[in-house]
Amino acid sequence: MDVPRAIDRLMLRLPGLEAAAGGRDIDWAAIREGIGTGLPSDYRELSTRCPGFSVDEFVLVSTPVPGSEHEFVSGVRSDRETMEDDLREGEIPAEYATGDGAGERPALLAWAGTPDGDEILWHTAAADPDAWPVVVRGRGGGWWSYPEGAVSFLEGLYSGRIAVPGLPASLPKGDRKVSFHAF
Repeated sequence: MDVPRAIDRLMLRLPGLEAAAGGRDIDWAAIREGIGTGLPSDYRELSTRCPGFSVDEFVLVSTPVPGSEHEFVSGVRSDRETMEDDLREGEIPAEYATGDGAGERPALLAWAGTPDGDEILWHTAAADPDAWPVVVRGRGGGWWSYPEGAVSFLEGLYSGRIAVPGLPASLPKGDRKVSFHAF
């Protein structure tokens, strides 16, 4: 996938999504060290170009804040603890768990969500982050997988190319309000 072109297509779908002047200098090595893995290249490129954002105050995309990478790492660690509890309680299907030598652990990493409690994650079982599919965990307990990455998922969602069970079938059309946030 040509990541810069994919991001450009996403920006055409979301006209308010604009690149930060000069880019954003994120310490990806610190994040990799802190969470124990790299992240997909399309997400890194999107994060380097754009701060965290929401679309129509519905889909909230979290990106690291330059200089505050430790907060991003802390958030990932907190999410992992919650998911480990959810796995023990049977709220995560076995297909999204992997053995870690000490038992099963969730092979999921959140990168976006909705205010309604839907989570948008990567299924991190593959060694190569660029091979991680997107998984949607609906607030009602439904699960849905998309075989491509974050940028393709967002572009498909807002172009109408993909419909995600559990998310509203009629996401707003036309002009969408993009708001930037420091998540």
